[in-house]
Amino acid sequence: MNVVRALARIPSGRRTKWLVLVFWLLVVAALGPLAGKLTNAEKNDASAWLPAQAESTKVVNLQATFQSPNLFTGVVVYSRPSGLTAADRAKAGARGTTMVVPIALLAVGLLTLLIFPILYRTFLIH
Repeated sequence: MNVVRALARIPSGRRTKWLVLVFWLLVVAALGPLAGKLTNAEKNDASAWLPAQAESTKVVNLQATFQSPNLFTGVVVYSRPSGLTAADRAKAGARGTTMVVPIALLAVGLLTLLIFPILYRTFLIH
């Protein structure tokens, strides 16, 4: 029984969890720059897998002249039970091109909320 306990203590020891964290940080640091190259290797648009003469392919190719491939469109809905006022419509119109920053901040905030409790429980509570 003491042998099993000793073997179980190796991966769950105080030092081992820090070694695992350092290992994964090194892996991310080493392989992180390579992740950016994956976008160059993949081709996910419809023209990659549809026939060249399909109407959808023609539309995708025509759209490429008008829209940057680095921009993603989205729909934002403003509503109020009593109906939108003129000030609401003006604010929505002015905010139309600046929605990128709040969405990016939201993504970072959500990641922080998801990851921090896991790290806290894993590494700080003995």
